[in-house]
This record gives sequence, C-alpha cells and structure tokens, in this order.
Amino acid sequence: MKLKLIIILLLIPLLSSCKKISDNKNAGYEDFQKFMNYSEVPCFGVVIASALNGRSEPKLNSQAKVTFQFGTPLVFVERTSLKENIDGKEDYWYREKETGVWFFGGFLVKTQFNQNLMYSFDEKSYKLNTVGGGWSYFYTFNAIVLNDIYVSWMYLSDYPENEYAPTVATVIGKCRITGDQIIFSNGVIAGAYDNNGKWINDLKLVKCDNQELVYKEFEQRFKKESDEDGSYYVLENSSDKNKRSFYKKQVEVKKSTNEEIWYSWYEIEKKSINQLRERIPFVKVNKK
Repeated sequence: MKLKLIIILLLIPLLSSCKKISDNKNAGYEDFQKFMNYSEVPCFGVVIASALNGRSEPKLNSQAKVTFQFGTPLVFVERTSLKENIDGKEDYWYREKETGVWFFGGFLVKTQFNQNLMYSFDEKSYKLNTVGGGWSYFYTFNAIVLNDIYVSWMYLSDYPENEYAPTVATVIGKCRITGDQIIFSNGVIAGAYDNNGKWINDLKLVKCDNQELVYKEFEQRFKKESDEDGSYYVLENSSDKNKRSFYKKQVEVKKSTNEEIWYSWYEIEKKSINQLRERIPFVKVNKK
C-alpha cells in the first residue's frame, strides 16, 4: 500500500511519559552546546531530552505538570534571573507560554522569537502510476522551522529487520533563508526510535542504513521558483527545467496511460506553535 512516510510514523506507538526531568541527560549526541547559548525572552525552544517535564515552579522538586517529547517546539515568555546546575548543565528556567509551567533550559535548544518565522516546509507532489517499496521510496524531506532552527524526520532502515531495529529519527539542525534560497544544515541533534516507537539512547552505537546520513549528508538546499499558481521551492540541484504547472497538465493528459509521473515541490506555510507540534511524529502532550 502506498502510504506517505509521515502517516506510517504516526501509527507507531508514542513514547510513554517520564517522571524524571529527563531520562536521557544529553540526548546522546555531541556538538549541540552552540544551540544552547541563547537566553533572551521571548524565545523559541525545542526539547532535546527524550522526555522533559514542565514544573509548577522553577525548581526541580516542584510538581511536574506536563511532559514533552524530543523535538517538541515551544514558546517561552519568562526566564528566571539566576541559573541553576542540573545534571551538569547550567542554565535558566523558562516559563512556557501555553501551559504557564517552567522548563529547565539545559534540555532545550533556543533561538530568538519571531512571529513571522514559524512555519512548515512541506513537500507536495503530482503522482501518477508510481510503484515502489521500502521506506526510502516513500520518504520525502519535510520540516518545521522556528527562526533559524528546524525539526525534521527521516527513516533509518529501509526494511527494519525486527521490532527493535532503529527505524525513524527526529532531526534538529540549523536553517537559513538567503534571497531565493533555503538551506537546511546537516543534523546536529537526533532522537532515534525503534520499530515499536521506543527511544534509542545513542544512535551512534547501533547499526542502521542511514546512521551517517543524519550527521554528514542530511543537508538540503532549495531554490525558489514560481508559476501561475504562485511561488514554491524545488531542490537546488534539480536538473528538471519544467515548471510545476507542466506536471499539473501532464497528470491530466497521461492519466489514461501507464506512464509514471512523480514531481515534488515544497511550500512554506505559516502556522501556530500547536500546528507545528502536530506535524512531528512522536510529539504529544502528557499532562500530569
């Protein structure tokens, strides 16, 4: 059955909540401290622990009110005046806008808040007579963007060997818009899950098809195009000179034939923080 990857992912069981502030101290990955220097409010934040508790007060022994999973986008409107050291991480506590509860900043990546720079970057396509198998066949790049931070997701194994095999990953990295170009960098932090939706503590210690791709070959570059239906983006290295409108007509012309057509483009759509959260596999709110 031809299903989009995102639909497949959403059918995998979600992670259970965690009573500790984090059941994974640093998400198992290096080189993410540069993400954590921003401390002004208001700001965007993304959870980088496998599960992070929001508390009624900005202290570790206060009541846990809500839990967010790895990759959850948030907006913070207040910050404590003093830093605290928890599990070897020194940072402020931040109050989240929607729930009003406090999250420790040592398990967040943060960036400047900008209402105009919170959007989804979604693949659209015209397809006709497409046939294939394996997750690589159905996979397309999609992301949510918060200013200069993106959250994306991808498959790790084309055909997972068993229920414990690394299967999907949520990837966090930096992105930038320069003129008519959008660049998504290689992943800096990634959260991996097996075929049961169970968190994998360190992706670098397990074998899977796309282990190296996340950190070394994940970069995506897109260029802006336009037709009578408006602006859109395509891969920068695409050799296809035809416009989107060409394939729109071809799908109608060729629908009675066996000819295969698969043309993909990308669109930017501004969304609320809750709408962005709904785009990410495994992200849900666990209220205490």
